[in-house]
Amino acid sequence: MHTRRSDQFDERNPSHKMLMNVLGGMSESERQHVQARVRAAIDAQVLNEGRHQGSPSMRMSSTL
Repeated sequence: MHTRRSDQFDERNPSHKMLMNVLGGMSESERQHVQARVRAAIDAQVLNEGRHQGSPSMRMSSTL
């Protein structure tokens, strides 16, 4: 498949550099929003269903 020169990213072009920076920032922001939503959903599930979040706690046996 051949690509035209106009379809390629030119890292020397200031407009292309700016566009990549803006898109990168938007992507990072969206990733943080997704992480926050997932964490909130997990926290709500812990409260609603009484599930334990994280590794099981170590309980000492009283039969020692």
